[in-house]
Amino acid sequence: MCSRGRAGLFVGLLLAKAGVRVTVLESHDNFDREYRGEVLQPRFLQLLQQLNLRDYIESFPGAKVRQGTLFYKNKRMGSFSFEDVSGAFPYALWMPQPVLLQALYDKARTFPSFEMLFHAPVKQLLHEGDRIAGVVAETADGPLEVRARLTVGADGRFSAVRKLGGFEIEYEHYAGDLVWFTVPKPADGGEELRMLITDGQRLYRPA
Repeated sequence: MCSRGRAGLFVGLLLAKAGVRVTVLESHDNFDREYRGEVLQPRFLQLLQQLNLRDYIESFPGAKVRQGTLFYKNKRMGSFSFEDVSGAFPYALWMPQPVLLQALYDKARTFPSFEMLFHAPVKQLLHEGDRIAGVVAETADGPLEVRARLTVGADGRFSAVRKLGGFEIEYEHYAGDLVWFTVPKPADGGEELRMLITDGQRLYRPA
C-alpha cells in the first residue's frame, strides 16, 4: 500500500486489525509537512465512532468547531450549527494532519501484522499476467520488492501508482482558486468557523 495521508493509514489500520498482513509505504521521512484539509466533518466522526476510534482520536490536540458564520466584508450574513447537520455528532474536529496521522500510525503499529516503511517511494509496479502483484520501492538500502494480493494506491493528487498503472483522471473546472494557509487562532477564539467574503476573495478560518 502506498500512502500520503489518512486514507492509506486507515486502510492499513483496518486490515491489520482484521489480522491481515499489511505494509504501508511512505515516500517521506515523517508526517511533519503541509497538508490540505484539516477539518474532520461529522460524517467522519461517525466513522470513527463505528470503528471505536473516536475517543482515541479526540484525545489528541485539536479544536471542536460547533458553528459557522458567514461575513461579507464586515457584515454578518448568516450562520449555521453543526448540530443541525448531525445531532449525534454536533461538531467538526479541526485537527492538524500530522497529529492525526501520528495517532493513526501509533494505533496501527500495535497490531503485529502492520508494517510501515518511511522514505520508500514506489518506483515500479509488479505484474503477474493481467494483475498487479505488488510494487518496487526505492529505499536507503536499495530497491525493495513488496509483493501483495492487493495493492492500494493512496498517494494523493500526484499519485505515482496512478501514473505507473496508466490510470486517467477527470477534472472539473471551477472559476476560482483555493489558497490554503495557516494563521494563529485568536486568544478569545471560540468554537466557531468564520467565513469571510470580500470582492473576489474568500477566507475561511476557525474563530
